[in-house]
Amino acid sequence: MNNLEILELAGLRCDGRESSSIRPISINFEVNSTMDGSVYYQQGLNKILVNIVGPMESGMNRNDSMEKGSIEVNYRELPFWFF
Repeated sequence: MNNLEILELAGLRCDGRESSSIRPISINFEVNSTMDGSVYYQQGLNKILVNIVGPMESGMNRNDSMEKGSIEVNYRELPFWFF
């Protein structure tokens, strides 16, 4: 009997957690001092790094409505393990 079969018989996931357990979570703020804001979030093997730049002036004319704004989002997925 291999390890995976033993875990399955015990009602555990392949990483040893119970079915009702969540993966460990880690959150760190202000990890990149060159940005206006940044967050590093990790849950299990999932890792997310968010950098925030702004707010900044838009290219709007002064006659345009000040009630509207925009958010630009850039998404990159790394093809390798970064951390």
